Amino acid sequence: MKPIVVSALLALVIAAFASAIFAAPPTGTVVTVAVQGFHCQPCPDTLVKALAKLPGVTEVTGTLQPARVTARLDETRITVSQFVAAINAQPTRMDPKQTYRARLTIFVDSAAAAGEERLCPSCAKEISRALLAVKGINGVKSDDTGKVVIIGFTSTAKVTTAAIAKALAHTKAKFTTVFTDPKAGKDEPAAGDHCSGGACAMDGR
Repeated sequence: MKPIVVSALLALVIAAFASAIFAAPPTGTVVTVAVQGFHCQPCPDTLVKALAKLPGVTEVTGTLQPARVTARLDETRITVSQFVAAINAQPTRMDPKQTYRARLTIFVDSAAAAGEERLCPSCAKEISRALLAVKGINGVKSDDTGKVVIIGFTSTAKVTTAAIAKALAHTKAKFTTVFTDPKAGKDEPAAGDHCSGGACAMDGR
């Protein structure tokens, strides 16, 4: 092989390696949305294909167990509440006359309870009050730990993850908020699976 060809190939390999190392990290906020209406794996698969076409949705996956959708959003193009509304507008695969029921799942903690399994009852009330004060949020439910919170929105809401995090950070307890399951991928039940006895059920849309 001629030296010039070898040099060209080497340059291509180096360029590809450099691109992989220095590639810009993905932007946007990754969110977790609990979905009611899944019956089999084709349900989340079909829903994901539809959601991937939405402007501002750069990554999206869905699972049957637990029934949820995870997506990376550019909230300058689609807010988290608009994304949830888009899921609620999608006909179910089993019955096109019905639509999915989606709620945002957030994971809340505080410095005072960081090492504890549960938040105190007064903390849960404080979280609910702070979130319901945000225009566009119309439902808040916590699981039995108080650290997993399900949020419902009005159909025309334009609530961002930043607005949610800000509302909780400004409480007396200065709650911290993450929008993806901190236990995902670990060999223990997902945080979103702690709901029991309908504790996380939401009424209405």
